[in-house]
Amino acid sequence: MQHAHHEWLEMVADKMGHEYARLRADAATPARIQQVGHGAEATWVQFLTEWLPPGYEVGRRKYILPEADGDGDEFETDIVVFAPSYPTALRVQERVLAAGVAAAFSVKLTADAAGLREAAESAVKLSRGLKPRNGTPRSEMLRPFPFGYLAHSHSWTSPASAPWDNVARNLELNDETLVQHPRESLDVVCIADLGMWNQMYLPYIPNGAIPTAGVSASTAMIGSSGPQPVAMLISWLYERLSLTNPALTGLADGFRLTTGGQGSGPQRRWPLDAVFTADVRSQLSHKAYGGGGPDWATSF
Repeated sequence: MQHAHHEWLEMVADKMGHEYARLRADAATPARIQQVGHGAEATWVQFLTEWLPPGYEVGRRKYILPEADGDGDEFETDIVVFAPSYPTALRVQERVLAAGVAAAFSVKLTADAAGLREAAESAVKLSRGLKPRNGTPRSEMLRPFPFGYLAHSHSWTSPASAPWDNVARNLELNDETLVQHPRESLDVVCIADLGMWNQMYLPYIPNGAIPTAGVSASTAMIGSSGPQPVAMLISWLYERLSLTNPALTGLADGFRLTTGGQGSGPQRRWPLDAVFTADVRSQLSHKAYGGGGPDWATSF
């Protein structure tokens, strides 16, 4: 059944397609390259502004301040979604406190291997500038807010190309070569005319659950097929935001149940001592896996 919000999001996707064609034409003029980049960002800003709750204001071209000790560089990002609790007076500043960020995104008009690599490097850099949040599997496995990569289209357009496979292959390679902890992973990739990939985190796989494998945690970048990629992005984003804002749980559930889509991706196993503090490892080993509340859910 075609749900109403899918029809609305299909109109958004169609609009993005027309906007992509216009911006690509403008990109043929070297003097307009910067304007093209700003135009791509503006399209995603409008989309997020219209589809997120009013309290989640969307800002452009912000610098997220590092929290780690030392002289860490400020992190420049194309789009920041402010946490509802972030003061209005601070939202107009160029620099943003990490605690005031609900989500952040890098934006490209056209996705390619170099852009995916740059986004993965940015995710690592951002995470290493933030102080770890300890105490639960979720807080220790995820960064405090999601970071993703958004694009209108992709560069793999020749008849022999396999764009879906190319994206998946690059995401897997980048994760293997750059990411040293699950919280450094790229959380989501949405290419509006191709698909969406999101990182799934599993904090505990018991001994013997997988042949020849011991107790571990895992991550997997899941590529999803289903309705419009922008519909899957909104469903995923509401679900992630609901982890820290229970008021969004109802809508998150509604989007998830009606959006559907199936996906798969290669699993990366992590030794528990490479991911969690001793206290959380102890809690994991003593909890009947899946028990103890939402932070102990099978995946997030």
